[in-house]
Amino acid sequence: MLDRRLAVQAATQYLRSHPDELTRFIRGGFGLRFGVPLAAFRWLITHVLGDANGMDPVVEAAPPGLRVAATLEKMDTKIRANATLYITRIAVSAHELRMELRLEDVSLKVLSERRTIVSALINSGALDVSRPGDLVNELPGIPPMVVEAEGHRLVLDLMKAPSLAKNPLVRHILGLTSSIITLHGVQTDEDHLDVVFRALPKGSAAAFNAVQDHLLVPAVQGAVFLVDRWQRRRLTDGI
Repeated sequence: MLDRRLAVQAATQYLRSHPDELTRFIRGGFGLRFGVPLAAFRWLITHVLGDANGMDPVVEAAPPGLRVAATLEKMDTKIRANATLYITRIAVSAHELRMELRLEDVSLKVLSERRTIVSALINSGALDVSRPGDLVNELPGIPPMVVEAEGHRLVLDLMKAPSLAKNPLVRHILGLTSSIITLHGVQTDEDHLDVVFRALPKGSAAAFNAVQDHLLVPAVQGAVFLVDRWQRRRLTDGI
């Protein structure tokens, strides 16, 4: 588990050695663009996962994408996996939490000398990961949140997950917040992951309607339910 105090200390030390981060954060705030240093993700991975299994994780900018790599061991085979990830579109509303991803330069390299089924599949080229969308589309039991998979493209909709789809509170929160300020894009710049927001994406009228639909109406319905429940309890206690 991550030690919160250790994380605060690491963040404080990083800001002391990189004072320009505060200026960058304030300057980006005026444009609703907030950058997170990739060093934070590397620190988090190192302290949460450690390197007990020799994962040697890599997280670095490949503007506007993110290059990631790690060493994994599956079925007695040590593999080095590499990929460059691009988030091409994000859509947030009461009904969807959709991310369109593009995966480029996906590769697997066998590091172990022992011959296994996995090493045979990779070294012979039978396991082709150059078009990860096609590979995911052929896998059995694809989660419902994977709505499209083809070529280098993957489309995820987190609202398709049963735990979120059946939660009206999540839908109201997303519907309300996304009409006022919404997540517009995620991209890398130098050694940062920049998260870009957009205010009133559909205009002030749509924001007003969202406040009415996702805040005022549920609040009134909740109040009516509580009053009705209180009256029923009084009648029951009276009997």
